[in-house]
Amino acid sequence: MRRVRIAGEGLAFLLALAAFVALVPANASAVTAGPHPSILIDGDSSFTALNGVTGGNGTAADPYVIDGWNISDDSQTAIEIRNTRAPFVIRSVTVTGGGGADGVALTNVFNGRIESSGFDTRARCIRMDSSGGITVQANNLYNCLVAGVSVSRSRQVVVRSNLVSGSGEGIVTVSSSDSALVDNRVIGAFGTGIRSESMSNLSILGNFVGYTIYGDGINLVGGTEGNLSGNHLDSNARFGVVVNGFRHLTVANNTFTSDGLMIHTISYGEIDFDRISADNVVNGLPLLVYHNCASAVIDGAPVGELIIAQCSRVRVTNVTITNSDVGILTYAMSNSITDMACISKRRPIPSCGGTMSPTTRTPASIWTPASRSTSRTTRWPATVMGSPSGTRAH
Repeated sequence: MRRVRIAGEGLAFLLALAAFVALVPANASAVTAGPHPSILIDGDSSFTALNGVTGGNGTAADPYVIDGWNISDDSQTAIEIRNTRAPFVIRSVTVTGGGGADGVALTNVFNGRIESSGFDTRARCIRMDSSGGITVQANNLYNCLVAGVSVSRSRQVVVRSNLVSGSGEGIVTVSSSDSALVDNRVIGAFGTGIRSESMSNLSILGNFVGYTIYGDGINLVGGTEGNLSGNHLDSNARFGVVVNGFRHLTVANNTFTSDGLMIHTISYGEIDFDRISADNVVNGLPLLVYHNCASAVIDGAPVGELIIAQCSRVRVTNVTITNSDVGILTYAMSNSITDMACISKRRPIPSCGGTMSPTTRTPASIWTPASRSTSRTTRWPATVMGSPSGTRAH
């Protein structure tokens, strides 16, 4: 791991937040009902008062409601629903435990909402598998030992406006489709804040992901048709965003603070560099992308991160990049040259002076697909690289 970097004010903030979240579920004023044993519903006919249903008739206009219960039995899943199609809402429940079982588990379930509830110290606070038409909204999920929200083999899932703090991973989506993660706050995850694998038609919009202990802020592995826009990544332990083989992914209007965008590819075409827009910002400066270019000169440009892909004879000189995860990322370069540039990792560099003789290879401290695990030092030489005609910077 590159660093464990939560100390001082950051640690104090997380501890204070953890104490607050542990005590106060989302919309806590709505939680009025008393204790209840664990709930198991298997099939639509099991939506009964005996199983914790407090209202509704199972229609879209009047869904079944499970409302206000306090469930602390950690020997089994607090609320487990299987094999249902009738609309339902789980609302304003408080689920606590010791991390041995899940909070809410949905299997082969459609047309449900989980909202305005508080979860503390469960394995997976909310888990769903082989389900669809599910919304998870405005919940507080604290100290979920495996993950705050875990979604697998599901479709049409919306995870919106939740606070996930101090969990193993924040939000995990695997082998699912037509889903959206919107306006969530994921803070202090021990692993990755948001992790998605083998997804299609995935939108990750407007989330704040910060202060992971060991992992990336957002990690996307394999997928097609995605939108990663309007997110704020702040001071995560590894990279802000890692993209590994996601086709047709739009990356737009994201803000990186002491973080950056890392792209891994196995073959060209896995990443659409042209869909990384000009409005991404790293430490207040633009994230510049040069793609399919030749004989470009990047001299003294203000830049927070620089990505150069399939280019040749590109010169980078008089460039300073500070407090960045990545600095300069290159892919499929030819005839590269090196001039002087300075890059620092999360601290100001004392000076950026002097010159270097050009070289025809990319220095090992520049990130390329072949040097993913290269350690980065306080000062790096930048590189000069390029490709065919049509310099494209955005």
